Amino acid sequence: MHTTSIRHGDGCPILGGTTDMWTTFFSVSVAFLAAFLIPLTVSATVRRNDRRRAERDPISRPDPTHMEVRFRTWQWVVWRVLGIAFVLVGALLSLVSIAGAGELDSPAPTIAAIAILLAGCGALLLASALRRGRIVTSPDALTVRRGFRQERTIPLTSIAAIRPLANAYGGLDARDADGRRLFTVMGLARGYDEFEQFLAERVVEPQHTAPAPTGPSGNSVPEWHGTGMSADWTMLVVVRGRPQPVVRIRTADGALALHLQDAQAVLRGKLAIAESIWTPEAYLCSPACASPGSPAATALAGVPANALALLVGDLPRPAVVLQGGELESFRGWVHGLPSTADAAGGPPA
Repeated sequence: MHTTSIRHGDGCPILGGTTDMWTTFFSVSVAFLAAFLIPLTVSATVRRNDRRRAERDPISRPDPTHMEVRFRTWQWVVWRVLGIAFVLVGALLSLVSIAGAGELDSPAPTIAAIAILLAGCGALLLASALRRGRIVTSPDALTVRRGFRQERTIPLTSIAAIRPLANAYGGLDARDADGRRLFTVMGLARGYDEFEQFLAERVVEPQHTAPAPTGPSGNSVPEWHGTGMSADWTMLVVVRGRPQPVVRIRTADGALALHLQDAQAVLRGKLAIAESIWTPEAYLCSPACASPGSPAATALAGVPANALALLVGDLPRPAVVLQGGELESFRGWVHGLPSTADAAGGPPA
């Protein structure tokens, strides 16, 4: 008769594997939490300090038409301190590794030391570039100095599109009509809030309300008017690249714009919702698109199934309901608008 014995140590690999799994899970959770909390804390602290400074000293508020936007002092100081530390450590390690090169089994320590030294030099250059960068506004132009480049003047009329930066701290990216980047600005920059308002008033809003260009025949595209709503066609640079045709809609609850292709797809029944391309958030949709119990379903309650509604922002009711002859009139007008292939003219001046 053979007896199989289980030693105490046989269970260690399983326990060790479980421990490693929880350690990895904990590390990843901490990393994700830090990635969320650090930008949130920094942004909140910066905005609170700016608000307190403005309350203490109203004179410090910039002129709405003449202001300077630049990185905060601590932003480039952090990189300078890191750069100096890396240069000192890298230089010391480089000297030590080079002096004892004959005793080293591989060049890895020397390579690592030189890499640290070069990283420090790069951090110092970045700190200097951040310190130099600035944007100065005037009523009809911007003076932009980016890094070590020379200052250049950018007329406000050359800005065709302003898009948000996809990072934790926010910001703006401005492009011309050909999609070339004109400038970027981070959301933590000093004077950012005032600069964003400046661009909204002098660049974004004029684009939203500018007269539409002429159509393919050289004649202006007629507007559409309905009950509580009017619409026109224009060309706007929505994303980088060439201008695209959009439908601008105006109601008592605000102005919005839809991609022409999205509006046409909704009116044909091939798309459930057409979403606005700028704030306020708005949706052209039918009651069938709303999930039961959702805020949209509540707002669309009572709207006929064969109608289309325009939901704007958080309003508890549709801004406009299109049905019957009015819906058919709007559908015919939208389907007759110039598309990307045959639209002539450039972006609105």
